[in-house]
Amino acid sequence: MKKSLIWIRPQNLPIEMDRLTYKVLPAPRRPAWKNMLRFATDILGVIVLLTSCWFVLSQMLQVSHARMNQPGTPAMRGCANLGRCIMNPATSTRSSWKSIQFVTTDAPSAPTEPPGQVVNTTSSSTPSSSPTPSVAVLSVPSILSMSYALKCATGQPGLLTLSNIGGAVLVWLEDKLHSSQQLSVSDPTKSYLIQPGKNIAAYVKCSPEISVGNYNLQILYNGGSTSITVKITT
Repeated sequence: MKKSLIWIRPQNLPIEMDRLTYKVLPAPRRPAWKNMLRFATDILGVIVLLTSCWFVLSQMLQVSHARMNQPGTPAMRGCANLGRCIMNPATSTRSSWKSIQFVTTDAPSAPTEPPGQVVNTTSSSTPSSSPTPSVAVLSVPSILSMSYALKCATGQPGLLTLSNIGGAVLVWLEDKLHSSQQLSVSDPTKSYLIQPGKNIAAYVKCSPEISVGNYNLQILYNGGSTSITVKITT
């Protein structure tokens, strides 16, 4: 560091001072091995982060795959969407009918007559019953009568018997597009399924704003559709 000099002039002039001179020392340099250590630490942190992300993702994929492979509930899970079962009857009824269609159709063989015995061929044979179709067939009454004072005004439902006379499980629901808006039909069991040879009592409700007359009620099922005339009386 250079010392400053002060000059005093005798002519009463201002004091002049030389500028202070200084020198800036350079910043100390870090050793090269410290920079390499910091770089290696950053790389190691990135590797640990990627490894943890990959582990979490693999665990999520394993859990989702295990849930997809779990067996579903029989019958009802396959037909949870009634509209889909109605639109595709072949796939909705074939799987459920395969589980129950194991009844043998072979008739018992006739007894063998001993040699020399004459067989009576003039006896009348018993008529065979009509075979059961292998598809779902819905049987309903053509007319359903309901009293306005007893049913519609009080909100009490009428009973409509739905029978499955076919050989496959029947899935049904109301066709709201072609049914009268003042009528509605529902299944009290909430299953909307009818086993072969079985029947259920569905609830038919009419609105209090309905008038006396005849109305149409349309029902869709996986074998077609059918209509019932609902007669509202006083």
